Amino acid sequence: MPIIDYHYVRNDKKSAFKLPGYNIAEFKKHLDFFQNQYQIVRLEELARYKNEKKDIEKYCSIIFDDGVIDHYESVFPELVSRNIPAYFFPIASVFDGKAPVTIKMHIVFSKIKSEIIVEYLEQYLKEKFGDAFPNFKVPTTRRINEKFRLKDDIITANLKQIISELPLNVKEKFADLLFSAIVKDEKEFCKNFFLQPEHLKEMRQAGMGIGVHSYHHTSLKSLNLAEQKEDIEKSKNIIENIINGTVEAFSYPFGDCGRDTTCILKDLGFQYGVIYNSQKTSLDDSDLLLSAGEYDDFFKH
Repeated sequence: MPIIDYHYVRNDKKSAFKLPGYNIAEFKKHLDFFQNQYQIVRLEELARYKNEKKDIEKYCSIIFDDGVIDHYESVFPELVSRNIPAYFFPIASVFDGKAPVTIKMHIVFSKIKSEIIVEYLEQYLKEKFGDAFPNFKVPTTRRINEKFRLKDDIITANLKQIISELPLNVKEKFADLLFSAIVKDEKEFCKNFFLQPEHLKEMRQAGMGIGVHSYHHTSLKSLNLAEQKEDIEKSKNIIENIINGTVEAFSYPFGDCGRDTTCILKDLGFQYGVIYNSQKTSLDDSDLLLSAGEYDDFFKH
């Protein structure tokens, strides 16, 4: 029952930033493969087939995280032309003109070498938060996480892992420090880089699913129960107000969930949640813990 998660699908030659992902030609080949091998269905339909004990290996779903403008310009027209349904999970802070730390750091990584970012981070934590991070060093010869970010080199993967788990106020200030040197107008960046309300409405009208990818896009494991609920509820309200409808699906930032996150989602009326395969256990069979992975994770063998 593959659920394939995409982020960037773009032709980098037209972009000011070189970002990880697939170019449009590669993406079209992926769609050719899925259409030849599977019946592509929306997320909720896939979950229903799972619960009905159907032969779900014949089906797959495609989802898109982060809500970048690529999804409207490059992905949406191709899906419509092939009559393929998909689910899109925007990050809600962008509609307030605030780019999430993750995206800011993607931009930073596209312009600054990881080794230099390591120096900035170590110096920043030492000067600003020395007591909280004594003798802090980024490992450069071993991976912190052996299951995630394997397409990145060791230093880059470790940096992303560490930054994702820093307290929100700490990582926001660090990201702003580097991002602001590259991008001068954050609100304008959000308007140009991410899906806008009119895009979400059009995509939903065309039969695409619209879900939620949190407000801050921070690791929910780094938040306490109240902070998780505040973040998820705020993002749900924003997206529902935009599409004038109910949002039932959630995609976990970084593909993992914090303690009691599924209870929060259930209480807020979510029916489906997407988590990365590497974060799953064999006992996780809830519709709020549906396994997903990127294309390479599914078909590298």
